[in-house]
Amino acid sequence: MQFVLYHSNESINDDKKDKIKEIFDNTTSIICEHVEYEWMADDKKTLFIGRNPDIITYKKYNVFDDKDNSLSFIHGWVKKVSEDKLLEADKLELNDDEELDGLFLYGKLDSQAKGSIIRSLECPPLYYARKDSEYCISSRIFTISKIFNYERINKKHVASHIELQNMAVTDETIYENIYFIPFGTEINLSDKLELNFRPDFLYDERLTKLYEKNPKEYWDECYERIKSQVKAFVDKGLTEHLSIGITGGMDSRLLLSLYHEHVKEAFTSGPVYSPEVLIGKMICDTLNIEHKTPSLKQTAQSENLLRRMSIHIFDREFEMSPWDLGRIFPNPMDGIRLDGHEYLKQDAFVKDLTVEEVLKKSRDEITHNNIITSEYSYKIIEDDIEFERKYVENMNDIRKYPKIKKILNRGRWFSAAHETEFNHRFNLLPLASDTLVKYNYNGSIHSINNLDCHVELIKRSNPELLEIPLFNNQFTQNPIPSIDNKVPGKLNYKNVYLVKYYEHIHKYIKENYYLIKDIVQESFIDELTLENLDSNVRLSQKVYNILEAIVLFKIHDAYNFKDELEVHFDVEKEDTVDTTNEDTIKAFIEYNKDIVKLKQEKNNKNKDMENINQLSKNMEDKEKLIEILYNNKYELEEKNEELYEVIKDKNRQIRDLDKFNKDKAELISKLKENNRILKEKYQQLEDEKKIMVNSTSWKITKPIRTMSQKVKKE
Repeated sequence: MQFVLYHSNESINDDKKDKIKEIFDNTTSIICEHVEYEWMADDKKTLFIGRNPDIITYKKYNVFDDKDNSLSFIHGWVKKVSEDKLLEADKLELNDDEELDGLFLYGKLDSQAKGSIIRSLECPPLYYARKDSEYCISSRIFTISKIFNYERINKKHVASHIELQNMAVTDETIYENIYFIPFGTEINLSDKLELNFRPDFLYDERLTKLYEKNPKEYWDECYERIKSQVKAFVDKGLTEHLSIGITGGMDSRLLLSLYHEHVKEAFTSGPVYSPEVLIGKMICDTLNIEHKTPSLKQTAQSENLLRRMSIHIFDREFEMSPWDLGRIFPNPMDGIRLDGHEYLKQDAFVKDLTVEEVLKKSRDEITHNNIITSEYSYKIIEDDIEFERKYVENMNDIRKYPKIKKILNRGRWFSAAHETEFNHRFNLLPLASDTLVKYNYNGSIHSINNLDCHVELIKRSNPELLEIPLFNNQFTQNPIPSIDNKVPGKLNYKNVYLVKYYEHIHKYIKENYYLIKDIVQESFIDELTLENLDSNVRLSQKVYNILEAIVLFKIHDAYNFKDELEVHFDVEKEDTVDTTNEDTIKAFIEYNKDIVKLKQEKNNKNKDMENINQLSKNMEDKEKLIEILYNNKYELEEKNEELYEVIKDKNRQIRDLDKFNKDKAELISKLKENNRILKEKYQQLEDEKKIMVNSTSWKITKPIRTMSQKVKKE
């Protein structure tokens, strides 16, 4: 859904409303038969206008609701993780804490225009601008520029686009004062537009801990969520007209693996001897799916790309991919596109780095200017680094920052490129859904860098596809066919165009250099040669972007971008010799060498696998032995614990006995001392007794002695 949401602190009268509707109609790229949506808040200060192509999908899938004058709208597709069905506009609840899945942005506003816009992690692009007490949000930059009269071209963004080839991560756009809303930003709407920055927006604490605890359970859970997506699409009848292209890579292979039960046929663009076609057919044969190879136009027989450039700018709004050429479709298509996505494939840092080390890597990547004037070159780099700093400084694991950065830069134009597919048909893009993006990110560094996400899911759906070689990995791109017949996805056909018509294009750039003289160095234009262009695809993309910049400055009004550009030369119609049969034979000879080599490698791998299986059996035996030893160890540990308790008890008893003996010794010592004292006392008493006895006896016997003496005398 292309839409505009405009808010003012003053009521929007009918004239203002009609003007905004006219602007949207002239700037939307949905020109085929379509469905219109319109909503106005109760206070008439907020206006929403939306449009979808008139296709069967939107008759099955409700993406707009205005019951009780509350607004709900969905762009893309969204579902609850716990349910095998898509969530429709009349069922959206902002206060529901349940986890969502999908590729979406949806808005939920009450009748007073208070609410939020919720987006998936990797979502369709969204832009905004403010002016005094007004703000505007839209999926179209041109719409905002016309509503606010913000039509001054942002030359720094143009310069960045030419030099950095979509590697910049700032939020700037083609126009000054209009900005891209970065992925992960929370959007709250009321009388003011509030954007809440969330840097590490892919991080999920629960998933990170789950992977650390049990990687198998982690990927099992991911696979179940992907299967739930498939069931939801089947439930809505969205798998009846699926269109999928199959290449030699992992993305399309994973998609076909997951959806092959609902795909009747797949296609691979290219000549029959292309390695992509060859591998695509192998994959389809394995899954019993019909494989087709659409014929390709020769470059000389294609349209004049320069003439079409204005339409391209209108379609992509200068948010283009260097590899695509957007076009406006006059007719809707009920077929649904099932496409791959490259965000999953980005290595993380292996080692921990500091913030400054990460930013230095980024600086080194973009500091290679030989095209842009110094006026803009320095500013581009510094603004980019400062924008990145906000993210790098707030990472839970700084090693994963390259994944965030890829979505911030290449993800921006890639989502814009896919966004234009919604102009005339419906896109699924499961590999850009929250499930795939989150599970790919929250695993280990090793799992990210080894594409475990692809391998683990294919292993659970169709493991035999893992045995088929990857394009550009085990197959060699054959140099035999002429340059025109190469697969466009692997050899940029803009490069072919620029090489074929170099003299005309170089002359065109020089004639119009005055339009870009403050952005592009004149020395670069003067020193540009056919030889350099022919051998450097990256350079051809920059030259193509220079051509786009010239067209951008030549056509001042966005409304006029819908028309083809008038140029001073036409692409000549050339008669080409059909060498397909000869090229096919030569190519198959070369590819058969690859296949023989692969078979030999496979036989060697099978032998290695036998050895591995034997080792695995030995390992199993060892594991059983280890298990027994572990059990014995566990029993011994239990007995040791029991013995330890006994020893502790004995030690306690010994300590008690030692204390008893010590106390006993002290008591004996005291008894001995007491005995000694008693003996001394006894002896003393004895002595005193004797003395007393002697003394007493003397006293007692004295009268007797006296009497006796008296008797004797007598």
